[in-house]
Amino acid sequence: TLHRFEVYLYIHHPRLFFDTVLRQIEQAFPDDRRQPQVGDTFALHANAALESLIKRLRHLTQELLVAYQSADPTAYATLWAQLDEAALFGPADERTECYLSPQEWRQRLLETVTAVLNCQHLIRQGVVAPGVVAPGVVAPGAVAPAALAAPVQSWLARLDKLFADELRLELDDSGRLLHLSLLTKRGTYRLCSATDPDATIRNHGGNKQEFAYNVTVLATVQFIYEIQVDTGSRPDGDAIADVLQAQLEHRGFCPDKLIYDQAAGWGKIAHQVDQVTDGRTQLVAKPIAPKRREGRFAGEDFHLSEDGWWLTCPNGRITDKKYRSGSADGHNFRFIAAQCVGCPFLKPCRGSEATPTTPKSIFISAYQAAWERLRAYSQTAEFKQDMKLRPQVERIIAILVLHQDARRARFRGQAKVGFQARMCATAYNLKRWVALRRQQQQNKPPKKRRRLGAPQPAQAAVGLVAD
Repeated sequence: TLHRFEVYLYIHHPRLFFDTVLRQIEQAFPDDRRQPQVGDTFALHANAALESLIKRLRHLTQELLVAYQSADPTAYATLWAQLDEAALFGPADERTECYLSPQEWRQRLLETVTAVLNCQHLIRQGVVAPGVVAPGVVAPGAVAPAALAAPVQSWLARLDKLFADELRLELDDSGRLLHLSLLTKRGTYRLCSATDPDATIRNHGGNKQEFAYNVTVLATVQFIYEIQVDTGSRPDGDAIADVLQAQLEHRGFCPDKLIYDQAAGWGKIAHQVDQVTDGRTQLVAKPIAPKRREGRFAGEDFHLSEDGWWLTCPNGRITDKKYRSGSADGHNFRFIAAQCVGCPFLKPCRGSEATPTTPKSIFISAYQAAWERLRAYSQTAEFKQDMKLRPQVERIIAILVLHQDARRARFRGQAKVGFQARMCATAYNLKRWVALRRQQQQNKPPKKRRRLGAPQPAQAAVGLVAD
């Protein structure tokens, strides 16, 4: 009964308990919502194990076939008769991967990829004629492809992403696989397990890599006001605007200040916060300066006019020649060679004191104004006071992880794991509410952190020392 009730909740009302408890807390503590909020992220480990490339291909294909059978049992029976099950999933007496030589492993990978590609093609084209057909080619006697169910399309897309992120495939003119190779630079948001395809690798520098979800928390010193679960590979700063948007939709307000770590110190993040909150939330984070070569000018050394049409160099030369950048959000401003003749800053600007003969391009980010506001606030005394509150979010995350079971996922899939995270936050808010009510009823001040120090000597002993 409890399980069915829980399933009903995370399908139909995933925020019911979290939002209801917060509404009651806001009635009991109306001033808390006007306090600054602090934010940070933590890893919630996936309820799945990492899988090798061949295991992922086979596991994804198995899930694809299960979904296809559920959607159309008759079509699946026709498909099953044409599948090479030994090539797809290996014979019963197949050796374990760890005992294979590199050549044997590559041969097994080649056979598996070939079988998976053929299986995908048969499903997408609705082929019922016997025989193996090259990908992308409809065989004679094949029926017209029918509309595929959403779960089938989802598993097909995941297989396509796995191919794109991990392998380089070489096909002949008819579409048959000739050769494959592993990519040295693999794709982003890589699918690492078919058991939970929504979870990805959370990389926080060095050797701190976890197969997990990335959980973002926004809270005051007392209560959690929003929590969001994203796939592990999503950068910390990218989720801030989405979490603030969720708080606006469900709570009806945004904080006056949001205090975050350096992951939010980019102009793009500050711009997104301004857009979502209509400028009502001041992002408090240490700004990340753009990379620059030693002894050379950078974009921040040039002055952009308020209307964004004119750029002034450190020598006072002005240009209005701007072109939209094709590789980043912003524009490239161009100074022609004649403007730079006789300039005393040729060395730091162009890298050489020789008479210029080519134009000089300067990239100006579309988010430079937001970054400048972030930097200006970071140099105030108010910023230093705000940053003293930031460690409070570490205490909240520690309680969620150590006492509310928010370190390991009990479910699989982002929606279900998000429900778990919100229930963990609900438990935290309830416990904190009870603790504050108890303090109010007993008229006791909140506990202070215990400080270590030398014991005070007795008065008699002080008198003896004085004598």
